[in-house]
Amino acid sequence: ADEHRLVSKFVVHALRPFSSAVSARGPEVARFTNIQHLATSVDADLKRPAADVLTLAAALHPTPAVGGWPREAADAMIDELEGMERGWYAGAVGWIDGSGDGELAVALRCGLLWEDGARLYAGVGVMPDSDPARELEETELKFKALLTALI
Repeated sequence: ADEHRLVSKFVVHALRPFSSAVSARGPEVARFTNIQHLATSVDADLKRPAADVLTLAAALHPTPAVGGWPREAADAMIDELEGMERGWYAGAVGWIDGSGDGELAVALRCGLLWEDGARLYAGVGVMPDSDPARELEETELKFKALLTALI
């Protein structure tokens, strides 16, 4: 719940410079086949002329859920502890048209596939009160969904 609150506040704050009004509703529980998440809907009335989707994505990415907070300290810690490049993990996936309109999502569970192998990515949001055993269990559930899709 703390991580979700932090991310929701971040999203609202990041959209304010581009919007005449920003509001958030939630959180609610979003249930999926093998996992559930808290979800908050954020609505923004964009100022005119509206920023294009890439400008908005740059303001929103990475959220604290995937990049940590504060950003600079988190970047240094991630570089030190992860021991690998994230590649496309947590990048933007979606579409953009010639007018700069589009829809993007964060690739939280994803993979790179090649003829004889794959590299899968999944993760969890680590907070000061996180229980490492529970975070590992959550990560394994996320990988299970990816593996099921591949098999």
